[in-house]
Amino acid sequence: MARSIRIQAAGAFYHVLARGNRREDIFHDDDDRRFFLHTLSQACDMTGWRVQAWVLMDNHYHLFIQTPEPNLVSGMSWFQNTLTRRYNVRHRKWGRLFGDRYKAVIVQGEDRYHYQTLMDYIHLNPVRARLIQPKNGQSVMDYAWSSLASAYAVEPKRRAKWLELMMGSKLLNLRTRYLDAGRWLSGWISEPWKKRLKAVGCQHCQKRWILDAAICGVAGIGARRPLARKWAS
Repeated sequence: MARSIRIQAAGAFYHVLARGNRREDIFHDDDDRRFFLHTLSQACDMTGWRVQAWVLMDNHYHLFIQTPEPNLVSGMSWFQNTLTRRYNVRHRKWGRLFGDRYKAVIVQGEDRYHYQTLMDYIHLNPVRARLIQPKNGQSVMDYAWSSLASAYAVEPKRRAKWLELMMGSKLLNLRTRYLDAGRWLSGWISEPWKKRLKAVGCQHCQKRWILDAAICGVAGIGARRPLARKWAS
Protein backbone atom coordinates (compact mmCIF):
# COMPACT_ATOMS: atom_id res chain seq x y z
CA MET A 1 0.00 0.00 0.00
CA ALA A 2 1.33 3.44 -0.92
CA ARG A 3 2.44 5.73 1.84
CA SER A 4 0.25 8.70 2.68
CA ILE A 5 1.50 12.07 1.45
CA ARG A 6 2.97 14.37 4.06
CA ILE A 7 1.08 17.61 4.51
CA GLN A 8 3.53 20.50 4.37
CA ALA A 9 2.62 24.14 4.87
CA ALA A 10 4.34 27.33 5.89
CA GLY A 11 3.66 28.02 9.57
CA ALA A 12 2.22 24.56 10.25
CA PHE A 13 2.49 22.94 13.68
CA TYR A 14 3.38 19.23 13.97
CA HIS A 15 3.58 16.56 16.61
CA VAL A 16 6.56 14.47 15.46
CA LEU A 17 7.24 11.02 16.94
CA ALA A 18 9.78 8.34 16.05
CA ARG A 19 10.62 5.05 17.77
CA GLY A 20 13.69 2.86 17.68
CA ASN A 21 13.85 -0.08 15.30
CA ARG A 22 11.96 -3.02 16.85
CA ARG A 23 11.17 -0.55 19.66
CA GLU A 24 14.74 -0.85 20.90
CA ASP A 25 16.46 1.96 22.79
CA ILE A 26 17.83 4.87 20.81
CA PHE A 27 19.31 6.55 23.89
CA HIS A 28 21.75 4.55 26.02
CA ASP A 29 23.25 7.37 28.06
CA ASP A 30 23.18 11.13 28.48
CA ASP A 31 25.76 11.62 25.72
CA ASP A 32 23.30 10.06 23.25
CA ARG A 33 20.71 12.56 24.39
CA ARG A 34 23.14 15.45 24.03
CA PHE A 35 24.03 14.27 20.51
CA PHE A 36 20.30 14.25 19.70
CA LEU A 37 19.76 17.82 20.92
CA HIS A 38 22.88 19.02 19.11
CA THR A 39 21.66 17.46 15.86
CA LEU A 40 18.20 18.95 16.41
CA SER A 41 19.85 22.35 16.87
CA GLN A 42 21.63 21.94 13.54
CA ALA A 43 18.39 20.89 11.83
CA CYS A 44 16.64 23.98 13.19
CA ASP A 45 19.47 26.23 11.97
CA MET A 46 19.10 24.79 8.46
CA THR A 47 15.30 24.72 8.28
CA GLY A 48 14.18 27.55 10.56
CA TRP A 49 12.04 25.17 12.62
CA ARG A 50 10.73 26.50 15.92
CA VAL A 51 10.56 23.86 18.62
CA GLN A 52 7.73 24.42 21.10
CA ALA A 53 8.29 21.30 23.27
CA TRP A 54 10.24 18.05 23.30
CA VAL A 55 10.88 14.98 25.41
CA LEU A 56 13.41 12.16 25.07
CA MET A 57 12.45 8.69 26.26
CA ASP A 58 14.60 5.56 26.09
CA ASN A 59 13.27 4.21 22.79
CA HIS A 60 11.49 7.18 21.24
CA TYR A 61 11.20 10.94 21.15
CA HIS A 62 8.44 13.53 20.78
CA LEU A 63 8.77 16.96 19.17
CA PHE A 64 6.26 19.78 18.93
CA ILE A 65 7.52 21.98 16.12
CA GLN A 66 6.42 24.75 13.82
CA THR A 67 7.79 24.97 10.28
CA PRO A 68 7.90 28.59 8.99
CA GLU A 69 8.64 27.09 5.56
CA PRO A 70 7.03 23.94 4.06
CA ASN A 71 10.17 21.85 4.65
CA LEU A 72 9.18 19.13 7.11
CA VAL A 73 10.10 16.23 4.82
CA SER A 74 13.54 17.47 3.76
CA GLY A 75 14.36 18.54 7.31
CA MET A 76 13.32 15.24 8.88
CA SER A 77 15.19 13.29 6.21
CA TRP A 78 18.43 15.09 7.09
CA PHE A 79 17.73 14.96 10.81
CA GLN A 80 17.04 11.25 11.16
CA ASN A 81 19.69 10.15 8.66
CA THR A 82 22.28 12.25 10.48
CA LEU A 83 21.20 10.87 13.84
CA THR A 84 21.49 7.32 12.53
CA ARG A 85 24.99 7.84 11.15
CA ARG A 86 26.23 9.46 14.35
CA TYR A 87 24.64 6.79 16.52
CA ASN A 88 26.21 4.00 14.46
CA VAL A 89 29.66 5.58 14.57
CA ARG A 90 29.49 6.13 18.30
CA HIS A 91 28.19 2.65 19.14
CA ARG A 92 30.02 0.81 16.30
CA LYS A 93 26.80 -0.46 14.77
CA TRP A 94 25.27 -0.42 11.32
CA GLY A 95 21.80 -0.37 9.83
CA ARG A 96 18.70 1.60 10.67
CA LEU A 97 18.21 3.28 14.02
CA PHE A 98 14.52 4.06 13.71
CA GLY A 99 11.68 1.64 13.04
CA ASP A 100 8.77 2.47 10.83
CA ARG A 101 8.19 5.84 9.22
CA TYR A 102 8.22 8.73 11.67
CA LYS A 103 4.82 10.12 12.55
CA ALA A 104 4.05 13.76 11.89
CA VAL A 105 0.55 14.81 12.91
CA ILE A 106 -0.47 18.32 11.95
CA VAL A 107 -2.11 20.13 14.88
CA GLN A 108 -3.99 23.37 15.47
CA GLY A 109 -1.11 25.06 17.23
CA GLU A 110 -2.72 28.49 17.05
CA ASP A 111 -5.52 27.28 19.32
CA ARG A 112 -4.67 27.53 23.03
CA TYR A 113 -6.49 24.34 24.02
CA HIS A 114 -4.84 22.19 21.34
CA TYR A 115 -1.44 23.75 22.06
CA GLN A 116 -1.78 23.14 25.79
CA THR A 117 -3.06 19.58 25.34
CA LEU A 118 -0.10 18.58 23.16
CA MET A 119 2.38 20.24 25.52
CA ASP A 120 0.88 18.30 28.44
CA TYR A 121 0.93 15.04 26.49
CA ILE A 122 4.61 15.45 25.62
CA HIS A 123 5.79 16.57 29.04
CA LEU A 124 3.84 13.82 30.83
CA ASN A 125 5.52 10.97 28.95
CA PRO A 126 7.91 10.30 31.87
CA VAL A 127 4.89 9.99 34.19
CA ARG A 128 3.15 7.50 31.93
CA ALA A 129 6.39 5.53 31.65
CA ARG A 130 6.63 5.54 35.47
CA LEU A 131 9.97 7.28 35.41
CA ILE A 132 8.36 9.90 37.64
CA GLN A 133 6.43 8.87 40.75
CA PRO A 134 4.01 11.66 41.82
CA LYS A 135 2.97 9.55 44.84
CA ASN A 136 6.55 9.84 46.10
CA GLY A 137 6.51 13.61 45.75
CA GLN A 138 8.26 13.68 42.38
CA SER A 139 7.25 16.13 39.67
CA VAL A 140 7.62 16.32 35.91
CA MET A 141 10.22 18.97 36.73
CA ASP A 142 12.42 16.17 38.07
CA TYR A 143 12.85 14.64 34.60
CA ALA A 144 15.81 16.40 33.01
CA TRP A 145 15.32 15.36 29.38
CA SER A 146 12.27 17.39 28.46
CA SER A 147 11.72 20.99 27.49
CA LEU A 148 9.78 21.59 30.69
CA ALA A 149 12.76 21.07 33.00
CA SER A 150 15.53 22.01 30.55
CA ALA A 151 13.95 25.04 28.87
CA TYR A 152 10.81 26.47 30.45
CA ALA A 153 12.23 26.16 33.97
CA VAL A 154 15.59 27.82 33.26
CA GLU A 155 16.60 31.42 32.71
CA PRO A 156 15.93 32.75 29.19
CA LYS A 157 19.64 33.36 28.56
CA ARG A 158 20.35 29.66 29.18
CA ARG A 159 17.74 28.38 26.73
CA ALA A 160 18.65 27.01 23.32
CA LYS A 161 18.15 29.51 20.51
CA TRP A 162 16.05 27.06 18.49
CA LEU A 163 13.31 26.96 21.12
CA GLU A 164 10.15 29.04 20.72
CA LEU A 165 8.63 29.27 24.19
CA MET A 166 6.53 32.42 24.08
CA MET A 167 3.07 30.82 23.91
CA GLY A 168 4.04 27.90 26.14
CA SER A 169 5.45 30.27 28.75
CA LYS A 170 2.23 32.25 28.79
CA LEU A 171 0.24 29.08 29.46
CA LEU A 172 2.61 28.01 32.23
CA ASN A 173 2.48 31.48 33.79
CA LEU A 174 -1.32 31.33 33.79
CA ARG A 175 -1.14 28.05 35.68
CA THR A 176 1.42 29.42 38.13
CA ARG A 177 -0.71 32.48 38.88
CA TYR A 178 -3.76 30.28 39.27
CA LEU A 179 -1.96 28.05 41.77
CA ASP A 180 -0.25 30.88 43.64
CA ALA A 181 -3.54 32.64 44.16
CA GLY A 182 -4.65 29.70 46.28
CA ARG A 183 -7.86 29.33 44.29
CA TRP A 184 -7.04 25.81 43.10
CA LEU A 185 -8.74 24.29 46.15
CA SER A 186 -12.04 26.00 45.62
CA GLY A 187 -14.52 23.75 43.86
CA TRP A 188 -11.95 21.55 42.18
CA ILE A 189 -10.40 19.35 44.84
CA SER A 190 -12.33 16.51 46.42
CA GLU A 191 -12.28 16.10 50.21
CA PRO A 192 -9.98 13.00 50.18
CA TRP A 193 -7.48 14.94 48.10
CA LYS A 194 -7.67 17.95 50.42
CA LYS A 195 -6.72 15.71 53.34
CA ARG A 196 -3.94 14.09 51.32
CA LEU A 197 -2.52 17.46 50.32
CA LYS A 198 -2.58 18.73 53.91
CA ALA A 199 -0.56 15.67 54.89
CA VAL A 200 2.15 16.69 52.42
CA GLY A 201 2.79 19.77 54.52
CA CYS A 202 5.12 21.83 52.35
CA GLN A 203 3.11 24.34 50.32
CA HIS A 204 5.60 24.24 47.47
CA CYS A 205 5.28 20.44 47.27
CA GLN A 206 1.52 20.75 47.36
CA LYS A 207 1.57 23.03 44.32
CA ARG A 208 3.86 20.74 42.35
CA TRP A 209 1.76 17.72 43.22
CA ILE A 210 -1.58 19.30 42.43
CA LEU A 211 -0.32 20.73 39.12
CA ASP A 212 0.91 17.34 37.91
CA ALA A 213 -2.29 15.66 39.09
CA ALA A 214 -4.46 18.25 37.36
CA ILE A 215 -2.57 17.78 34.09
CA CYS A 216 -2.90 14.00 34.40
CA GLY A 217 -6.64 14.29 35.00
CA VAL A 218 -6.45 12.40 38.29
CA ALA A 219 -9.86 11.55 39.73
CA GLY A 220 -10.88 14.12 42.31
CA ILE A 221 -8.78 16.89 40.80
CA GLY A 222 -10.89 17.92 37.82
CA ALA A 223 -10.86 17.27 34.11
CA ARG A 224 -8.42 18.89 31.72
CA ARG A 225 -10.91 20.91 29.65
CA PRO A 226 -12.62 22.70 32.59
CA LEU A 227 -9.20 23.51 34.02
CA ALA A 228 -8.15 24.94 30.68
CA ARG A 229 -11.19 27.23 30.70
CA LYS A 230 -10.51 28.32 34.25
CA TRP A 231 -6.84 29.11 33.52
CA ALA A 232 -7.90 31.12 30.50
CA SER A 233 -10.39 33.22 32.46
